[in-house]
Amino acid sequence: ARTGVASSEAAVELARKIAALPRLTLRGVQYYCGSQQHIADFAERRTAIVERSDHLKSVIAALTGAGFAPEIITGSGTGTHRIDLELGLFTELQAGSYVFMDKQYLDCDLTGA
Repeated sequence: ARTGVASSEAAVELARKIAALPRLTLRGVQYYCGSQQHIADFAERRTAIVERSDHLKSVIAALTGAGFAPEIITGSGTGTHRIDLELGLFTELQAGSYVFMDKQYLDCDLTGA
């Protein structure tokens, strides 16, 4: 709840405002579930992400229905990249904290194995 819009209707409203501006082009959406990234148990993290993905699906559907189909859907994160890849919603995954091996990720099961 730090960035972005709170509903699919608000996403369409923002898309319309962007479309009305001559120097901006809406190319996609960015979606990040920060609080879910560090749920230690893989199965619990997966359940949380599947539930949150319903919101992203509703935003994509609303934008598409209003004529603003997003060509880029970017987001995810180190803690959920395997789950997000499996769900197939993103065109780009933004996983990167693993490079620095954030201490919290050492405590998380990132593989689900």
